[in-house]
Amino acid sequence: MSFKYSCRPNVAFQSCLGEVLWNNVIIKTIMPNDYIFHTFSIKVASLVGKNSLQFVGAGTSDSYGLLIDDVSLVRDGTTANIVINGNF
Repeated sequence: MSFKYSCRPNVAFQSCLGEVLWNNVIIKTIMPNDYIFHTFSIKVASLVGKNSLQFVGAGTSDSYGLLIDDVSLVRDGTTANIVINGNF
């Protein structure tokens, strides 16, 4: 699984905190300290049946938040993105 993230330009870093959850377990806490897009990649294990990936705002609740882009989930040995969009 991989994605890109960045704090919105000219927004306080405290507004851009976030958490990434895989099957309701936090796998990454995002705390930007610049305004550059960074790529995060990690191997995750899927369960039989449905699996979930969530991006949750964790900073100041002021409607700004973190920018997330290029979300990708790829099975080992393949190149096809298997993400099924929820409500992006």
